[in-house]
Amino acid sequence: MTSIFKKIFGSNKQITQENLQITASVKTYVNGKKIEIPHSRKILREPNLIENISIPPFSDEFDKNIKIQDLKDLRRNFTVNLFQMSCNCPEFQEKHIFYTPNHLRRICQHLKDAIDKPLREKNPFLRKVIIRFYNKPEHNFYYLDFEEKHVLYFAGESYWVNVIAENKPDIEYAYNIIEKRWSSKGIPDKAQSLVSEISKIICLE
Repeated sequence: MTSIFKKIFGSNKQITQENLQITASVKTYVNGKKIEIPHSRKILREPNLIENISIPPFSDEFDKNIKIQDLKDLRRNFTVNLFQMSCNCPEFQEKHIFYTPNHLRRICQHLKDAIDKPLREKNPFLRKVIIRFYNKPEHNFYYLDFEEKHVLYFAGESYWVNVIAENKPDIEYAYNIIEKRWSSKGIPDKAQSLVSEISKIICLE
């Protein structure tokens, strides 16, 4: 089942209306009772995050080399320059260098770690978006803006939709589309608008 969801909802492939429908019987618990959830669902809107969120340029005071430890091999360090948004690691040279400096896909692990500190104070919302976008490449990401910026993201095999809210980016909001409830982490200020938008993105049949 997991492989079916990943094949259909993987964010790296072109999404078409024809391949968005799932026909499967899935059971879950709602209020302690086992129920059969709708056997089919569709994604009605393509992910739009990278078209709406970009990395603002760093000033020339960041035009310097920074050594960042590699998490896969703690004995290695790579050189990052935030002004140029560049890194000399193999991952960056093979996968990320082709994107423009303000593109979310420009970020490798070392750029993500280097950008973390300056964004923690200046733009915590963007910081959290970058962290989630880099660490969850299989998820679908959506940008919403109604007086406050929000990012929704979810995995194909989950019925939870995660929410990053601009005014409280460190709270991990999540909405269950089957049980129609928010998690115990809290309810965002724009909950009603968010639920309405979620229903326009994911359709249960």
